[in-house]
Amino acid sequence: MSNVMISVEPSRGALNILDILTAASIHTNVKAACRREVLSLLAQTLAAQTSATVEDICTALHERERLGSTALGNGLAVPHANVRGLRGYHAAMVLLSEPVRFAEADEKPVSIAIALISAEGQYDPRFLASIARTFRHAEVTSELMRLDSPEAVYERLVTLFGAANAERRNDS
Repeated sequence: MSNVMISVEPSRGALNILDILTAASIHTNVKAACRREVLSLLAQTLAAQTSATVEDICTALHERERLGSTALGNGLAVPHANVRGLRGYHAAMVLLSEPVRFAEADEKPVSIAIALISAEGQYDPRFLASIARTFRHAEVTSELMRLDSPEAVYERLVTLFGAANAERRNDS
């Protein structure tokens, strides 16, 4: 795991996942037996890039998950939480070797989890919406799952989220 620290303050426009996610914070072919293990790995990755502890991040992600599953469908979950003492937004991503159920009601188990953490009181719903829009087609998740390296996943995300930003600008 990398010790790269990235902190992006919210701007007038919605954030783009590429502003805070790097290939170093993406893990492919991850083995996890349950949601707790997925959240723990994401917390470890996020702690390596921030001043927050693994325990604080894990606690925040689990508390948010208790409010309701962050599974969005099409095999994607976006666990997100506010963590005391942080500045800006931070992200990590795992692509699982076998899907994991995030909640009993999930129609489709999760294959990809993108964790987002931010400072307390800092939340931009447009940010989550841009991720959900990009993954609204099951083909996106399927395509990413076929890639075998963090670098390949990141390059594909550059294409996907670059196109999403162009689409958003055209809708304005």
